[in-house]
Amino acid sequence: MLVRSGETRLVEWVEGLYQEAKDKRREDANEEQWETWESQYWGKMWPDSMPSYKAPIVINEMKMLMLAEVSDLTDSRLHLYVQKSRTSPQRDEQVEAALKAYWDRAAVGYQLMLATLDAMILPCGFIQSLWDPTSDHGRGQLLTTARDPRGTYIDPNAVDDETWRYVILEDVLDLGTKDTGTRHARYAGPLYAGHGTHDEGYSVARGPVLSVFVYDPKLEEDIQERTDPRTGEKTLVSLKKKAYPKGRLIQVCNRVVLSDGPSHYPTFPLIRVSVDPAPHRFWPPGSIVGGVVDGYIAANKLDSLVVENALRLNGGKLVADANSGIDPTRQANIPGEVLLKRPGSGERLRVYALAHGDRFQG
Repeated sequence: MLVRSGETRLVEWVEGLYQEAKDKRREDANEEQWETWESQYWGKMWPDSMPSYKAPIVINEMKMLMLAEVSDLTDSRLHLYVQKSRTSPQRDEQVEAALKAYWDRAAVGYQLMLATLDAMILPCGFIQSLWDPTSDHGRGQLLTTARDPRGTYIDPNAVDDETWRYVILEDVLDLGTKDTGTRHARYAGPLYAGHGTHDEGYSVARGPVLSVFVYDPKLEEDIQERTDPRTGEKTLVSLKKKAYPKGRLIQVCNRVVLSDGPSHYPTFPLIRVSVDPAPHRFWPPGSIVGGVVDGYIAANKLDSLVVENALRLNGGKLVADANSGIDPTRQANIPGEVLLKRPGSGERLRVYALAHGDRFQG
């Protein structure tokens, strides 16, 4: 595959930004605990393999309380007010009505609830608003969804979503191939077989795509011709302007640049959701789940011990003489079981509880 001019340098620069953001998140956000916190939220507090006499009791009160709290936080309907312009205080009621309709149709309130729940289980949650050209039967639409924090990488020098200089979104996307002199890949949306070009399944493979939104201060020169209204003389004027006034968007997959150009979003299409304030840092070092889960684990262990002791008391040991007439292969230790002994043997049976309980004789 031919490499386009400057592609290797650009890919190395993007991968450097990605690695810096990844290292900072691992260092600040206690990332090695994320999987544990998520498992504990779902009530997975016991090992997979346990002795049969153990009772893996889980009363997931933490999850119930978190769902009730996040419902209260996100249940209130937002009141949106839109001005007709920056200089006019008059409200634009038509735009307000359109925004409210989009809020309901796109289930933005539900997505906000999911992002808030992410922020309780993990250090942060995120809401993203991206234009999907393949949605709505190919007409395209803006999708506002809760983004998985595990695929989100933030400028390591940022302390909030106002001071970040770049964000990186990592997604697994479908890739197409286009031949234009030099072979390169491009993101083409979900592609299915058809028109006799492929036999079955996806037409091409999937791959991890890094979408880098960065504020690039690069300036470019714009040469304009101007005419003096008094003399009619024409002159060339050099003007400096930002090459990427709204930011730059670079997409890279497997060391191949898929796209590089100005971003069409007014700002980064990402909003941080945090329920645990972290002064002077972007990633909190812990989460709500990580801060309270030890108490719930201890409570579940106590509940398990209560059930385990009850089972031990109900299943005692049977001690009998060899000539008592009891057949060990037929003794099931069930409630109300009748044990027969040899008539006139005079032997006594003794039943002992496994735990510290009273001794029963018969």
